[in-house]
Amino acid sequence: MKQTLFFSVIIPTLNEERDLPHLLSDIHKQKPTNIEVLIADAYSSDKTSTILKQTSQKLPLSILQTKKKNVSHQRNTGAKNARGKYIIFLDADSRLPPQFFSKLEEFIIHNKGFLYSLRMSTNEQKNEYVFLLEIGNLVIDFFNRVGKPFAAGTGIVVHRELFYDLGGFDESLKLAEDHDFVQRARKAGIHLCIPTEPTLHYSFRRPQRIGYLRFLVQYLIASMYTLTGTEIKKDLFDYPMGGSLYTKSLPSPFPFKVDKLSKKLTRAFKLLFE
Repeated sequence: MKQTLFFSVIIPTLNEERDLPHLLSDIHKQKPTNIEVLIADAYSSDKTSTILKQTSQKLPLSILQTKKKNVSHQRNTGAKNARGKYIIFLDADSRLPPQFFSKLEEFIIHNKGFLYSLRMSTNEQKNEYVFLLEIGNLVIDFFNRVGKPFAAGTGIVVHRELFYDLGGFDESLKLAEDHDFVQRARKAGIHLCIPTEPTLHYSFRRPQRIGYLRFLVQYLIASMYTLTGTEIKKDLFDYPMGGSLYTKSLPSPFPFKVDKLSKKLTRAFKLLFE
């Protein structure tokens, strides 16, 4: 009897020759037996296609080419071809901790939920990275508790049939399509669950490229739109897709004294939860 797939891993790509091999290696090392990997590639012009062809000899990997360079469209394209019971959306620059799939499957079987968002973590030791992720996780926890769920697009895990019922990601949105998706689920009566384990190693290539302060301001602006229920259908700021754009970073020191600020904000959010 053919084994039923539990996970379909969907990764949208555009010129990801630098970062994608690390994620694919993370998947391969765990030797999962009940998953498939679907790459929705927007006709990359670098070595991404070569890397994928080589990796397809090691992993159950399918390559889907899309003419439209749009992360929501590419995720939706992957989902239309998914066969797993649950879909895991990952970005090409994400990294997986050990036992990622086994821990996630165990949690889902025990929890019996339909929609999850994985906590962000890092294997880096830099204080500013840890600080950003601590605050990001606290913000997501807080708004989920008050009925305004947030979620990063990478790390959304959803039952395949629920994804279809919700109509997938809104391809007309320029930003915050991930927040929009989980909030539509909430309106449909589906609560977002945020497991403690496994986490997902988050990439800092965007704040490194544009600068930490600019990144924080942009995130705040997009969050305000989401909280007020305003769809972002125009370009608020430059947010291009493509891994090749992140090969160079701005010399941008973190604009705050991380240790003291981290303790104060963490304490403030914990008081809100009590």
